[in-house]
Amino acid sequence: MNNKDEERRYVTPRQAAFMYGFSSGYLANLRTKRRGPHFFKRGRKILYRVADLEQWVTESPVKTIDQLTV
Repeated sequence: MNNKDEERRYVTPRQAAFMYGFSSGYLANLRTKRRGPHFFKRGRKILYRVADLEQWVTESPVKTIDQLTV
């Protein structure tokens, strides 16, 4: 899959929760607080772009002791 195909790929909150191990309720709470990954709303349907989910998940990694230099 090339970048253009990936950028156009959208998933529902349920699919996103399954893909990343979140609950769909957690994603709903983030949406109401205007936090979390970008989302799109078309009528009553909510969609996440996979590229936005990937960026959100990887934007704040936690450094482990193995990654710190002495």
